[in-house]
Amino acid sequence: MDSAFTIEINNIRFNFLSMNVQRAQLFQVYVNFQGQKRRFHFKEDGKGGFIFAMREDCPPEILTCEQQLSDHILELAKQD
Repeated sequence: MDSAFTIEINNIRFNFLSMNVQRAQLFQVYVNFQGQKRRFHFKEDGKGGFIFAMREDCPPEILTCEQQLSDHILELAKQD
């Protein structure tokens, strides 16, 4: 899996930067949202998927993309 990649969902572009070079585990996610560049963390959920860390800091519009982002990362990981 590339250490940096972009996923677009609902016209929101999520720029991912992996924090672990050996496997998909933790990501910094950069998003331009409502005119501001925001950073979030996306991590393994312990159940085979990924979730936003510190969910209370994520706007609802970002949280609604969580499952699709997780699915996309899992698909990218399978390609390796």
